[in-house]
Amino acid sequence: MKMDLVLYSKLLSQDETNHDISYEDFKNYAAHPINRNKRLELIDGKIVFMAGNANLNHHRVADEIRDCLKRHLKGGHYEILIDFNLRLVNARLGECKNSYQPDIIVHYTEKTKIKGSENVLRGVPEFIAEVISKSTGDYECSQKKDIYLKYGVKEVWLVDLPKNKITVYSNYSNKKRRDYTFYDEIETSVFPGLIIDFGEILEIVDTSELSWFE
Repeated sequence: MKMDLVLYSKLLSQDETNHDISYEDFKNYAAHPINRNKRLELIDGKIVFMAGNANLNHHRVADEIRDCLKRHLKGGHYEILIDFNLRLVNARLGECKNSYQPDIIVHYTEKTKIKGSENVLRGVPEFIAEVISKSTGDYECSQKKDIYLKYGVKEVWLVDLPKNKITVYSNYSNKKRRDYTFYDEIETSVFPGLIIDFGEILEIVDTSELSWFE
């Protein structure tokens, strides 16, 4: 795939004053072979490199959450997507100018679909989980989560193993925020009956990396 050298230089040399990358330019850049296996997001006109080479604990936690969701939702009209491109769209706000790639997305296939050969989900998923990485944690805990909720995602989980913290934000229940630890069982509001035991997840991670674990 060919790419305009001026555009390529511009994308690689972004600074705090250069926040004007279009979504089309972002798509071309992300599709280029040099970015194979990289996780990229477009945030306020700037490309953000996500933690594509996350450590083993990150993968273990994300995989266990995904597997719990998969077992509970099996046979229904839900699809679970991992590290997949998301363009938030709702009737009131229109299409979000940013492009995200959450760790885990659950969307209702009767409401939101992936069209044709597009490698992007357009709409508002039911559930998003972000397993926090050191490099992007501050961003995921504030701006990113806020936009997910603003556009109508029913439930957002921020899972932070190094801090022994799971925070659940909901547009779907009376309690908008709930705080937990990796010693807790957590029931979702959006999928009745689904309980994830984070104590079981704690048993499979490398606890030698955790300053809080005794």
